[in-house]
Amino acid sequence: MNKLVPLIISFSLLSCGVMATTTIPDSIVVANQVILIDEDGKKRILQKYLSLTKSQKFYHEYLSQVNQSIFNVNGILSKYKLHTDLKYVAALESHMNPKAESRTGAKGIWQFKYDTAMELGLIYDNADKRECVMASTHAVAQYFMHHLDYLEEDYLKVILAHHLGLQGTLMYMKNQRIQKLNQINKNTHIYLIHYLAHYIALNKHFN
Repeated sequence: MNKLVPLIISFSLLSCGVMATTTIPDSIVVANQVILIDEDGKKRILQKYLSLTKSQKFYHEYLSQVNQSIFNVNGILSKYKLHTDLKYVAALESHMNPKAESRTGAKGIWQFKYDTAMELGLIYDNADKRECVMASTHAVAQYFMHHLDYLEEDYLKVILAHHLGLQGTLMYMKNQRIQKLNQINKNTHIYLIHYLAHYIALNKHFN
């Protein structure tokens, strides 16, 4: 059974109809990696952050949805000795809605496509376990571990690889002529911008 935590946290701001002024910091630590954010990067992150938080109703529903799954996700990632900041990938992909389905057929909180789900053992016989939070998170943990092995234990690269794939991430970095992803600026991939916006919107509630 999912562990549910009352969402009282910082909700006084929402209930009074006032959202706190948010300033994107110059730096942020994600999965023990220091990320530096320039002014262009801040503007891009803030734009996405505001789209998540400016509507009190939407933000409350988002937090409530995340609250349904996040503690199970944390527990499984910890079991595999993965940093739990990876949980925000699921928030970015689906708002942690197990029933989420994309136009391309990706399903579940991690938005696995059919072929990837087959490779990870989530689809077999007549069963499709992509909408099962526990099964899909065990599968994604193995997926993350595989990518960590190839990406120098760099969690930012692993986060991007969830979107671009392993080879896509390596090609992106080659084309950008960069070795690291911890400098956030006008050229940073939009997936990482969105990840950081979700991280900031959620981490103060679910750290």
